[in-house]
Amino acid sequence: MWLTVVIAALLLVLIASLFVSHLAYKREQAMLAIEQRFGALRSRTEFLQEIQSAIQHLIMPPLIWNYLIDFHISLLTQMKEVKPDEAYLNDLIEEQEALRSQQGVYQVPATDRSIVRAQKYIKYVMRTLRQMRGENMLSAHQLDESIHQLSYVHNVIEIDAHTQQGIKALEQRHYQEGVTHLKHAKAMIARTVMHDEERQERTQKVDQYLANPYSHPAS
Repeated sequence: MWLTVVIAALLLVLIASLFVSHLAYKREQAMLAIEQRFGALRSRTEFLQEIQSAIQHLIMPPLIWNYLIDFHISLLTQMKEVKPDEAYLNDLIEEQEALRSQQGVYQVPATDRSIVRAQKYIKYVMRTLRQMRGENMLSAHQLDESIHQLSYVHNVIEIDAHTQQGIKALEQRHYQEGVTHLKHAKAMIARTVMHDEERQERTQKVDQYLANPYSHPAS
């Protein structure tokens, strides 16, 4: 009889131990899921911050700039939902709100490498907007319009950069290099979708240097 009682007691202890272990495991898995979710959101915000920093001095339509800020704030808000006690997230949200009126002044890329880098980040912006569409933060029309504008920006950056490099090369008497840059700019102007007036103005600017590269007009 006493042996039966002992066995029953041991079974109860074993069952209780297994139950406690199961609860601990579930709690550990829940904490791990929280950390993974928070980490994934943080990685997205860090990459978005990198994009914002990289494009701050490029041509960027204000509406698209604000879309990126909206998306960044949305990710930070999700991080707050995962970890409500992380007070620093409120500061990051305020910083993003402040960026709405702090878009930088356009700086034309000065080298071929900087052109490639700028265009790479323009493509990252396109990808980000598609993610926003996937999360129902943009309508199909908003996405299409934004991609159209960014395609223009992508090309204009290249046009401006090669025009600037071409003029600078001519000023330094590197005539062949200057003509090469200006011809590249002219070809990009021809195949970029833009208003006729803008196309004419940009083409005339390039042509006045190409017409006589050895005696170019004052810039």
